[in-house]
Amino acid sequence: STAPSSPLARDCRARDAGDDEPWDSPPRSMEPLSPAYTRVSDGAQPSRRDTIMSIALAHVKNLARGSSRERKRAIQWLSSSLWQLAKSPDGCRIAQDALRSATDGAQVRLAERLRGHVLEGCTSPHANHVFQRVAEDLPPQKLHFLVDEMVGHAER
Repeated sequence: STAPSSPLARDCRARDAGDDEPWDSPPRSMEPLSPAYTRVSDGAQPSRRDTIMSIALAHVKNLARGSSRERKRAIQWLSSSLWQLAKSPDGCRIAQDALRSATDGAQVRLAERLRGHVLEGCTSPHANHVFQRVAEDLPPQKLHFLVDEMVGHAER
């Protein structure tokens, strides 16, 4: 499947590629997701982090109650953002909710986005909760990547 080509999706792919632009900087563009982008009553724009969290929450809601098209879009967006969400205080809760709300196949797809981040995630004060959720919710045969990445790094 092809990744979404919206500017926000490009931002997420850039983060995945190592561009760790902070979420409190202004978003590069929000035009494809304008319904979720609202102005605060005093005329100030919400921070990039608040905007992303709002979008993420909307996608998690669509996982549970959306149409087939909305669920597909939610999985695409969340899978491109899951690691970044997992590392933040509010985002880790959203990532856990996404895993909890997703169907079995979608859970596996989301969890696969954490591949390569296991060691860092297990020591993160936020992402470790997401990895716990993965370990609790995924079938054992889908957890090999967790074990594989931890081999040789366990302490006695």
